[in-house]
This record gives sequence, structure tokens and C-alpha cells, in this order.
Amino acid sequence: YLPQEPAARPGETVAALLARRTGVGEASRALDAATDDLAGGSPGATDRYGAALDRWMALGGADLDARAEAVLDDLGLPGQLLDRPMAELSGGQAARAQLAALLLARFDVFLLDEPTNDLDLDGLDRLERFVLGLEAPVMVVSHDRAFLERTVTAVAEIDAHLHTLTRYEGGWQSYLDERARARMHAETDYQVYVERRDALRERARTQRQWSTRGVRTAKRSDEPDKFVRRWAIAGSEHTAAKARASDRALARLDQVDKPFEGWDLRLRFADAGRAGDVVARLDHAVVERGDGAFILGPVSFELRWGDRLAVVGRNGSGKTTLLGALLGRMPLT
Repeated sequence: YLPQEPAARPGETVAALLARRTGVGEASRALDAATDDLAGGSPGATDRYGAALDRWMALGGADLDARAEAVLDDLGLPGQLLDRPMAELSGGQAARAQLAALLLARFDVFLLDEPTNDLDLDGLDRLERFVLGLEAPVMVVSHDRAFLERTVTAVAEIDAHLHTLTRYEGGWQSYLDERARARMHAETDYQVYVERRDALRERARTQRQWSTRGVRTAKRSDEPDKFVRRWAIAGSEHTAAKARASDRALARLDQVDKPFEGWDLRLRFADAGRAGDVVARLDHAVVERGDGAFILGPVSFELRWGDRLAVVGRNGSGKTTLLGALLGRMPLT
């Protein structure tokens, strides 16, 4: 299970994180305990040792250290980071360490909650290849439409209004198309239901009016022939029976709920005054963090009014540091 915001554990090193997240750490402790029981001759120790060993092997405990160094190197992280506490890593390095734990994992089912958080383009590519290469089932929570379109084979939508879950087969675009068709059919079904309901109501109301008016007219009639008067009253009562039949048809009509109109997200940003032609400028700027552990620069560039600038780079390359320098929140060396 990959939580959306993995909780940092005080003093935990990168190696300890990898062992915990892959399950090897817990399996190793269980194997050690089973080994002690076996050496002590405890009843059933042989079976417990065999089960613990199988689990440790299945989770990749035998070669975790070797695989960890190779994966870290592939992700651009030096091997010496294994002994570093997670709290000392930059945000980009921590994201890559979390990705390394996922790449090293050997589980039967993967539950990934927003796995694309904090990953750069290279990390996203590796995550996609990992998910596509898995033979195990994967359930992923994500708002990254491009990631979903390239990786998923079905979409399960939770309806916040009805508190139900509906599964749509196919990728992200198939889900959008099928949902739109389902919405169109629901609106059509509701419209047909409303028209049928209103027609039955109106017909029953009209028939009752005709029946009441006919009986009253027949009873007040000066027609001397009693048979004619009875025929008129019977006709009015027959109309009343039709009204009751319409009421029964209305009661038997299957109710169709109106499709729920969800809320729309609308973003509105406060207007700002016209800035100068040059909004911000860095001239051979250098920023040092962690007593020289990380150095950005020298950087020179100019941000002008109306510019739309994308800042890209690997995790830990200094993108956040650059923004902090532009805002004056990070002192320039």
C-alpha cells in the first residue's frame, strides 16, 4: 500500500525505509524469530521456519541490498544515501526514495494512492513502466489523466451523491465516453418518465372533472325519462372508473430519479495591477543550502510581464530553491 502522504519516521534511514516498505524488514524479523525457535527445539518450529523463509524469499529479501543499490543508481541517487536518515534528504530525493521502495516491492496486490505526487518526468516514466510491467493487480487513485490513460484497464467511479461505485471497462477516455453516454441515457429516461407521469396525472384529473360534472348534470336534469337519466349517470360513473384506472397506472409507473447535478469547480483569482515590464531578474545568482551540501547557480534570467515560464528538472535539481530565490525568501549567497 502506497499512502498518498507517506509518514516520515524519526531517525529512519533510506535502507530502513526500503526494508519496511517492501515488507522485507518485518519478514526478516519473523525469520530470525523462527530460526531461534528452530534452534531451541520449540514444537512446530520447523513449519513456522519454513513459512517464514518462504515469505522472506517471496518478498525479495535474499537480494534486497544488491537490488536496492542498483535501483538507487538507476534513479540517480548515490548508494551512500542508504545510510542517511530520510529527514536529511531533499524533497526530490525523498520522492525518489519512495519510488525506489515501490520499484523494489514484490507483492501480490498493489494499492497506490496518488503515486505520481512529487515525481519528475523521469520518475513518472519509470512509474508507468513499473505499473505496466506488473502481473499483479493494481488499484490506483490518481488525478493525473495522462497517467491514467496510459496505465489503467478499468475505472471505478465513486458517486458522492448516491454513495455508490460504478465500474467502467476500458481506459480513461473510454470511461469518459461511457459516462457521457450513461448520463445522456439517464436524462432521456427521466424525461420520458416525467412526460408519462404528467400525462397520467392530467388524464386522471380531467376524467374526474368530467365524471363529477356529468353526475351533477344528470341529477339536475329535467329529463322525464328515468332510463335516460340513469344512462347519463352510468356514463359519468364509467368515466370515474377510467380516472381510477389512470391513478392505478400512475401508481404502477416505475419512478426514475432525476440525474444528480454535481457542483462545478470554479477558480477565481483576484485581479492584480499591471506590473512593470521586468517582473523579476536574477543576475549570476547563487544559492547554497545545507552548509554547501547543495548549490544552485550561477543563474541569470529575466521574467517579463506576460511571460508563461515552465520550470522543469529532475527531483532535487533546485526548482523550489529557484522560486524561493525569486521571491526573496531564500538568501542569495
